[in-house]
Amino acid sequence: MSLLNFGSFNFLASWGYIDWIPFLQLELLYGFGPALFIYTKSLTDQSYRFTRIEWMHFVLPLLEFIYYRTSYFRNGAISLSEGAVTQENYIYQIVQWGGLVSLIIYLLLTVRLLLKYKKWLKDRFSNLQNRELDWLEKPVILYLVFCIIWIPTRSIDILFFSETLRNYYFNLGFLSLAMITFWIGFKGYITTHISSAGFVDNVKVSPKADVIDPDLPIIAKDLEEQMLSNAHYLDKDLSLNTFAKLTGYSQKEISKALNSCLKLSFHEFVNNYRVDAFKKNLEKKQFEHLSLLGLALESGFGSKSSFNLVFKSNTGITPKKFKEQLLKKKS
Repeated sequence: MSLLNFGSFNFLASWGYIDWIPFLQLELLYGFGPALFIYTKSLTDQSYRFTRIEWMHFVLPLLEFIYYRTSYFRNGAISLSEGAVTQENYIYQIVQWGGLVSLIIYLLLTVRLLLKYKKWLKDRFSNLQNRELDWLEKPVILYLVFCIIWIPTRSIDILFFSETLRNYYFNLGFLSLAMITFWIGFKGYITTHISSAGFVDNVKVSPKADVIDPDLPIIAKDLEEQMLSNAHYLDKDLSLNTFAKLTGYSQKEISKALNSCLKLSFHEFVNNYRVDAFKKNLEKKQFEHLSLLGLALESGFGSKSSFNLVFKSNTGITPKKFKEQLLKKKS
């Protein structure tokens, strides 16, 4: 829509139909934030369904659309530098700045949702491949940075330069937003999103108790023993649900024991064993013929990218560097 708005504006202006621009204006500043937020909700949970009450998110975009069709917009959209400030000018500015504020609020809500989803994943899955939404986090952060830069830039231009700088950043800004949006749509379309149903962004987290349940340390110790003796970590798709069935504890008991006693998420807990297994396999002669990736798969990791990320996070160095240091010690 930003790109369409940008194209139609320049086309009409170049052909001398500038008077038609106010009738065709289609910014929908108030619609972009809710759309991105609800799109993110649908990605974080495949079981998500749009509810009736969520139509409330689009009341302001509807009112904005109606506003653009009225004389209040046509009269108020005139540049402030071209004459005395009228009531229509004030209304126009309020709508414009209100749209930016709305966008920032929804962007912050989206970032918060993505962070909660990431934590939820780490508490339930040992392998995050095809479940993470890193590809969405970056564009959302870019949107947020854009808004943070846009507000002071626009304010300075209006207050001190009478909008003479507009041509240097305005169209470029709209094009940038359109390109980022196309990227989200393209990436979201080709990205497979699996095995993450069940997340809801309003899950109530129970407050941490001041006194640890006396049974939790016992459970934590038993979990460690079972993980090591039965080598459950070798299952590359091991989840909290599967682990609960294997150990006989409930998912809640496991999460509480890991978080309270070991200060680890389920993802960290399992991958610590995989990293240790990789280190041991690296020194075994029976695995000398395997590459680093082969050793990683043998140790329970599901992919090269997740292995490299987890190993470096766990040890502070890359697997290749670790192997070089190990060979250096032996020589």
